[in-house]
Amino acid sequence: MSTANKKNDGFGRFKKKLRRNAWIKSLLFGVSCGLLAAAGIIIYQKMTTVSPQLLLYLPIGAGVALFTGLLAFLVLRPSIKKIARRLDDELMLGEKVQTMLEYQDSQEDMLVLQREDANEKLMNKPLRSVRDRYFWLSVILPVLACVCITTAVILPVKAVEPPPPVEEEPETPFELSSWQESALLELIEQVKSSDMEAAPKAATVAELEGLLETLRVTTVEKEMKSHVIDTIRVLNQIIRDHNSAVMFYKYLAVSEYEPVKGIAMSMDMISGLEAKEALNHARETLRVDDINAPMTAFISAVSEALAIIQEEGLSKEEPIYRAFLTLTAQLADIGAQADDYTRDWVQARFDEAFAEASDEISDALYVQHINREVKNTTVKRLMEIFGISEDELPREEQVQLPSGDDEPDDEEGDEEDKGSEGGIGNMEVLYGSDDVIYDPVQNTYVKYGDVINGYYAAVSEKILVGKIPDTLQEYITNYFDTLYDGSEKETES
Repeated sequence: MSTANKKNDGFGRFKKKLRRNAWIKSLLFGVSCGLLAAAGIIIYQKMTTVSPQLLLYLPIGAGVALFTGLLAFLVLRPSIKKIARRLDDELMLGEKVQTMLEYQDSQEDMLVLQREDANEKLMNKPLRSVRDRYFWLSVILPVLACVCITTAVILPVKAVEPPPPVEEEPETPFELSSWQESALLELIEQVKSSDMEAAPKAATVAELEGLLETLRVTTVEKEMKSHVIDTIRVLNQIIRDHNSAVMFYKYLAVSEYEPVKGIAMSMDMISGLEAKEALNHARETLRVDDINAPMTAFISAVSEALAIIQEEGLSKEEPIYRAFLTLTAQLADIGAQADDYTRDWVQARFDEAFAEASDEISDALYVQHINREVKNTTVKRLMEIFGISEDELPREEQVQLPSGDDEPDDEEGDEEDKGSEGGIGNMEVLYGSDDVIYDPVQNTYVKYGDVINGYYAAVSEKILVGKIPDTLQEYITNYFDTLYDGSEKETES
């Protein structure tokens, strides 16, 4: 190609022009594309009420310009052969220029004369003889780009339409009535006189007294309900933190040993009677000649749960923890001596160990049951005093109500069937016929009045056959008497 430039000055003139035109068109194309890209970004931002960002559209426009310009030059840049073919076609030289280039190094007389003739013809042709192609690249596209970028610059930013004014409902005023104050003070006294344990009782009383002071200066009903709901949330958390049965359920329930899972369910229900049943079932699994497998499985499952519970920070002196720890230690000791004694001696020792643990765990669950039910009664009374509905409570604080299928069709009949609702009294009346409890048989929450007869029959049968210790019989008898006659009876210690 360099040789051609030296020998054929006519061809070189046109080659420079065509390649210079390719550079110029590529530059114009790249700049135009960059301007169009920048204009598009600016217009989009202004139409979406955003002020154009220089650091956004400038780098994008420059990048588009560079990329499209180089791409256009690769497409438009003509090769030597293309230039020769174009000159022959547009200048009507036949194939003189192509022949001249193909044999430019040949020294034959005819070819030398042919090159001189072709070069002379090219020298005599003005540069404008070769028409300019892709006119739109050099004129139309740049003009369009200039129009777009000018429009983008002068286009105003779309004004932000102010949101329509929100018509706020007037806030309902609130003033603590003398009745509400009196009812809340009475509730505080009832909690103080209840059988709830000292620690959660003190925390519950403190929370209720704090609520009373807050409500005395509250002036808006919405704020009042917020304060009451916050108090309910705190009361629930107090019992969750204090009642260890929840923790025992959590870690016993993951066991693969079925008897331990049964014990876990009694912890979830915080039921001493269910715990006795579950422990009795676990004890029966050891009434076999070869005690090693079931005893090892039981000790291992309970010990794993106790280890995790201790890591959670529960005191070793906590009654349920101490009862399980003592039980597993006694079982391990009995198992170690099993080969030295008769089967009857081993089984008698198992009876004693499980009976002792059953009594201790049942008593502890009874206390935690009281904690929970005093809290439930307190929450229910708070909702009644301040008009809080179940739906207004956070989901995690709600009590699961019976399904619609369980509701009577006749409202008047429902009122007649309610009987005693078990007033709050001294917190020892724990359930009324309309209270909601978990029924393990139906595996759902039901009204206590729908299942109380079955519960009473089952407990009475256990009392008759001597399966319930004498220390609990009087508590149970008074409990059901209170529910059936709707009165409050003081449970003797």
